[in-house]
Amino acid sequence: MKAEDLTCFIPVGGMAKRLRPLTYDISKPCVRFMNRALIEFPILALASQGVRNFILGEQGYTNYTNLFDQFGDGTGFSAKYGINPRIHIMHQPNVDDLGSADSYRINVEYYNIEGPVIVVQGDNIFDINLEDLIKWHEKKGALMTIALFRTKNVEEYGVAAVDDDMRIKKFVEKPAPEKAPSNLINAGIYLLAPEVRKLVGCDEVKKILDERKRLDFGYDLIPYLVDKGFPIY
Repeated sequence: MKAEDLTCFIPVGGMAKRLRPLTYDISKPCVRFMNRALIEFPILALASQGVRNFILGEQGYTNYTNLFDQFGDGTGFSAKYGINPRIHIMHQPNVDDLGSADSYRINVEYYNIEGPVIVVQGDNIFDINLEDLIKWHEKKGALMTIALFRTKNVEEYGVAAVDDDMRIKKFVEKPAPEKAPSNLINAGIYLLAPEVRKLVGCDEVKKILDERKRLDFGYDLIPYLVDKGFPIY
């Protein structure tokens, strides 16, 4: 697997109320930082390493219109930053999703994505070596590889407990500090094997979606996969 084989999925939902007044009339990923929209940073970080196909999983009118106006199909963005061959940006169809993992499900089915997918967040600025991430993922035979880092304050993040092989044995989204299984938190970067597409459509996951009216990566899908014993690293 190479970076060129990946499709990047970026979920963009919510109203970003904590960033108001900055987000009263603009999508959070379009808030400017260092004269760039926040979402440009993760796209550039991946495009510079060979990723060429991106899906923006927009929820709601403001998110969709802001991001479509900002990027279109990626032609102008590629020209602006000298990306050659150009990147291709796709947008979520006019279907309401019930969380980030549900948005992933909708989009991989709509665009018939059969290969591996890397999921990143539209408001994260990061520096990650994709070649190293892919090698680790393949070496472990992982269904999903999650980027983690250590921090003292864990209550605002998903928290993972790992074994000596770095396999995730427990995952809890935004636990109370005294209930956190470790200080390893979810960085919001996931490398997904193609098989995840089938799993999000299975009967058990559909039942979770029906009962909770939500299918989020952190709250729902990752804990389910870990509890079922799938190789999550």
